[in-house]
Amino acid sequence: MNVEDRWGVICRKDSVLAGRDKVGPMDLKNLQLLGSLQAFKREEFTGWLGYTPEQLQLRGYFNLPSSAVLMVREKLGTLLCLEHVGGYESFDDLQFLPLDPPLTAKITLAWSRDTNLNLVCQRFLQHIKDINDELALKSEITAP
Repeated sequence: MNVEDRWGVICRKDSVLAGRDKVGPMDLKNLQLLGSLQAFKREEFTGWLGYTPEQLQLRGYFNLPSSAVLMVREKLGTLLCLEHVGGYESFDDLQFLPLDPPLTAKITLAWSRDTNLNLVCQRFLQHIKDINDELALKSEITAP
């Protein structure tokens, strides 16, 4: 897709990160983290960290960021994730802090081509494709 999201952490507003506006590689080393299993398998942070991911204090991995957000609310760790997943915005006690230097990821939508999609799924997929095409066109128009 023609969309990127930025990596950062979701933490409680009363955490050790309170008052910060960004988080660096050394900050992550001291946090008890919940991380995306997929991101760590793809080694998304290896070059960015400046040290091996094994040096992080990973308390657990998640597949559903929305579940991990609830764990953050219960003070079980700080969530390392993309900004626009998980629905943290609906909680007043949570905040997102971007990684610095910035780290982004291209958003991917996957589905099985061998599956016969019902009408609702077909329309949803077409809608996403149309939005993606519009975003590509806008980026071509605004490119220097």
